[in-house]
Amino acid sequence: RDGNLDGFNVTMPLKEAILDYLDELSDEARAVRAANVVRRDGRRLQGHNTDGLGLVAALADVWSWSPRGASALILGSGPAARAIAAALRREGAVAISCWSRNRLTASEIGPPPHRSVDVVVSALPAPAVVPDEVLERIGPHTMLFDANYRVARSPLPRHIGARRSDGLPLLLHQGALSFEWWTGAAAPLAAMRRAIRL
Repeated sequence: RDGNLDGFNVTMPLKEAILDYLDELSDEARAVRAANVVRRDGRRLQGHNTDGLGLVAALADVWSWSPRGASALILGSGPAARAIAAALRREGAVAISCWSRNRLTASEIGPPPHRSVDVVVSALPAPAVVPDEVLERIGPHTMLFDANYRVARSPLPRHIGARRSDGLPLLLHQGALSFEWWTGAAAPLAAMRRAIRL
């Protein structure tokens, strides 16, 4: 509260723990019970979440794709998965299923997958293993987005799906939304792309 800073980003495993130290939450952070960005207003700390809308912007950027009318499978049930599912719903996805090793938290996001989907978003750690019965729901036209970036291994095998992306576009767009929330100014997207070599 007294540091020489206007705000900061928060990453795992602190996106839920940070809530205990915040004075205010945005609607997005409150809805998913997690914050990935904090700004200071005097001595008050405000929390927000840009993971979900950052993912929606990344999908539009990478594939010119909109979730309106689409189906999605979320892998994982932590804070990022909750934010992504909430944003996809808000932007018009009609069916969201979820798989996680924790069935209880997965059920809060959506039912288990029972059919092929338009897009799969993995919010799992890179070394995670997805069961074959879940991978079978990934059809030949399914787009695969792994929130991890610049890692050697993905929970999503390379031989499945139509198109795939790692998480660098998500890093870019959630960062841009964070910048805009802190400053009220448009993010310098071109410079940010160059900085992460995207």
